[in-house]
Amino acid sequence: MTLTLQRPSPELLPGYEAALRRGWSPDNTRPAAAGEQLLKIEADSAAFMRSLDDDLEARGDPVTLADGSTVPRLPGYVRWLWDGEFCGSIGFRRQNGTPARLRIDLE
Repeated sequence: MTLTLQRPSPELLPGYEAALRRGWSPDNTRPAAAGEQLLKIEADSAAFMRSLDDDLEARGDPVTLADGSTVPRLPGYVRWLWDGEFCGSIGFRRQNGTPARLRIDLE
């Protein structure tokens, strides 16, 4: 199979949820992030999907670090790695006021 980057979509969401339920986490330093995301999906899947594509305004919740502290979210977006089913995610972040990419998080 070919590995592709996919924009998160309602059609692909069941595969993402299945990975979360199997124990995959979008944050390798905080396994609890998987359960947090499942709760967000259950509460409002459309809002959850919108939160994954926030390239300009960083409207999402603050980011919880491994030590439990929080920092403001940087603008960015997430793409899902897909090889016929969900197999990971990649996050792109940028610093406000510049088009330069700061970090790519591959999980």
